[in-house]
Amino acid sequence: MTEKLTVFISGTMRDLPTERDQVANAIRGMGLEPVWAEGRGATNRPPRHECEHMVRICDIYLGLYGLSYGWKFPPDETISATEFEWQAAKAAGKPVLIYYQRGEAEPEQKDFLSKVLEWQRGRFCYAFDRLDDLLPHVQEDLARLVKESFHPTSPDEELERQVIMCLRSIGYEVRTNIPFQGVEVPILAKYESGLLIPQQIVVGCCPAHVDSLIATSHRSSAVYIAEREVPERIVPHREVVTVLSLDDLLALAGPGRAEVELRRAAWDWHMSGVLRLIAFEQFEWISAYRQQLRKRLDATELAYALRCSLQHGENIPFWCKANADNARAIEVILQPILEQYGRRPLLRAGYALEKLSEPLRNLATAQANAAGVTEDVRKRVITAAAEGRTTVFWQNEVKGDAYYGSFIDQLFREIDEPED
Repeated sequence: MTEKLTVFISGTMRDLPTERDQVANAIRGMGLEPVWAEGRGATNRPPRHECEHMVRICDIYLGLYGLSYGWKFPPDETISATEFEWQAAKAAGKPVLIYYQRGEAEPEQKDFLSKVLEWQRGRFCYAFDRLDDLLPHVQEDLARLVKESFHPTSPDEELERQVIMCLRSIGYEVRTNIPFQGVEVPILAKYESGLLIPQQIVVGCCPAHVDSLIATSHRSSAVYIAEREVPERIVPHREVVTVLSLDDLLALAGPGRAEVELRRAAWDWHMSGVLRLIAFEQFEWISAYRQQLRKRLDATELAYALRCSLQHGENIPFWCKANADNARAIEVILQPILEQYGRRPLLRAGYALEKLSEPLRNLATAQANAAGVTEDVRKRVITAAAEGRTTVFWQNEVKGDAYYGSFIDQLFREIDEPED
């Protein structure tokens, strides 16, 4: 796997230029690389071959569909470039994400969308109204897809992932599998501070890394992270290769760091009015220490953690229980219900509303009703939560809905987690 996964953005350029540009920026912001027609240089390949080539070299296909069917390949003009790209992605077995604009589509586009939706069967598929509705879902779905489809395939790769995560969490810039002093090293970690001389270390964590550590140890700092036993070949070089246990590294990079990052983001939200969410991967890491953090966070910080949980779909039962008696959580829960936060956060917020203690639930329900909600589904979310039947509402009333039902199974998986 390359260091950066590539995401091919398919769809007509004239329909959604702003959305395509912002989706590409969001992809870059997640450490992935967008591949799209706007970024394509000159080529001698015919258009059909070029489209197929771009799909084939990407890791993930992201369909961003507007209301028009789009340009068709000459000379027969029987299929659009967008539909051809989707077919090529299916044939190549690429993971597929689909986002389509709500509204009255052209007849050919309707036919195309019906084929796409039937094939997707609700998996990573979302109908959007506006840009601020689209982007959070793209980021959440991409993060989940990368985690599910591109996870490490061996214990050594999983260990390397943990080591890299820890190094980054304590401030190191990390690059992998790069030349350094004439040797390809597995992990090169660099720490820069205005108060300190820049520090650069070569890091390894499995037997396959030993040779590069030994080769560079006399000219740079070398560290071996040991999950279990230390390889015998490292032992004679202990004077020049530092050995650190994975447990010690996790302790250094773990709850304390998670607490600092969550507190900082919560302070920005509460004191400065910054609406930025912690990114999915970052919140997933912070939430891994949720049991240690729970008793150390104040009401605002707990409410902010719930806000991230409702947006990302991560550890919802735990953060709902942690906020059951937290009056500060009412604002966080009502925002997705009263404002345009997207459909998944809306339904998750209904679940969180139901999980509040009875006095707070009654207060929050009264505030929601007093706000004058007019949209039918939002009224039903509030009513179901007040009556303690949110999951029944999801199953019996929402699952069959054309726009809301496609991700109900995902929501049930999200709440099927322990509260503690």
